[in-house]
Amino acid sequence: MNTETPKKFFSITLPGAMIAHKNMWMRSKHGMRLPDEAKDYMATCAMIARAAWSHGAPARHPRMTVEFHVKSGRIDRDGMFVTVNDILQKAGVIQNDNVKHFNGELTILPAVVDKANPHTVIRLWFIQRDLSTPKSAAWTKKP
Repeated sequence: MNTETPKKFFSITLPGAMIAHKNMWMRSKHGMRLPDEAKDYMATCAMIARAAWSHGAPARHPRMTVEFHVKSGRIDRDGMFVTVNDILQKAGVIQNDNVKHFNGELTILPAVVDKANPHTVIRLWFIQRDLSTPKSAAWTKKP
């Protein structure tokens, strides 16, 4: 008998053009730093994601799909994906973006060039018990 609860779904749309912050670091007399605009954008997106996240504890090993709607086709897609992971971690949606905590199926859909309305759509699927039980049977090693 299967005792898993039904899969839960979480979707969020982050407004504005997603940045590739890994490419934005600048040298200063105090070392490397991100521009204030990048920090502000990431903080705003994290606040939006945190407000939308109603599942309490961070999701463990969710299945994630990301769809970028971008202003132009020249932006670094893997850089934007790194930014999305950092935003979700800061918001408490995922605990960490390392393999130990976030090793579910990841899909980056083809980007859509949308000059008038750039945004990012993030969808997560997970099993409810995995949110409250850190060592869920669903994610333990099989013999």
